[in-house]
Amino acid sequence: MMYLWPTAATWTNMAYQHSLAFARGQLWPAGKVYYYCNTNFLVLGDIVEKIREKTIGEVVEQDILAPLGMTETTWLPWVPPAPTMPGYGWDMLFGAMPILGGIRNQTGFNPYAFKSSGQMSSTVKDMTKWALELCNSTLLEPEINALRQERFSIMPLAMNEGIDKYGYGLGFVSMGNWLGHDGSVPGYSSVCMYDPESEATSVGVENFQTPGIAIMSKLMPRIWNYLYPERA
Repeated sequence: MMYLWPTAATWTNMAYQHSLAFARGQLWPAGKVYYYCNTNFLVLGDIVEKIREKTIGEVVEQDILAPLGMTETTWLPWVPPAPTMPGYGWDMLFGAMPILGGIRNQTGFNPYAFKSSGQMSSTVKDMTKWALELCNSTLLEPEINALRQERFSIMPLAMNEGIDKYGYGLGFVSMGNWLGHDGSVPGYSSVCMYDPESEATSVGVENFQTPGIAIMSKLMPRIWNYLYPERA
């Protein structure tokens, strides 16, 4: 549905999204198995809205963006703010199989489909500020930050570019010694990481939704191996 009707207003209806998710039932008891799913972030955003009595966008802007001075980052409206580079992706209908190698302009994709799992627009300049925050953690309690940096489900990295382990944790990614997160939506992919020991930060953006998020899995490791070979 997301590829056939990318601008559909249906995605603004959270009740519709919840019905899609909960119709499948619980996969297994909580705390037993690791499985990545944006649905959990959507539900968490709805919980925050109920508690704070504000939209999740307002909470993010007031509690995160304003304190960090991220003036070039916005809770994305339907139409991306200007100037925005066009975003592209494979014209897909069957999983990750391109149809005759076709490429589709996906700049107009309805961002409401992602809401609290990634309905945001930013710049490399602002993402660098976010990378510094991930490193310094001024907005988190120390014990929460320690938990975030220590608890990962570790697995071998399939697309190895000199880094052999990948981990996902509490909304946090580990690649070798680097920590942070990546993002990927139709048209765009990004990565924002830091190295706790050297305190180096690393940010990258691509205007194509590449399989495996190439900006993180291929390009960044090459840069790390060049600049910080002992840490990659």
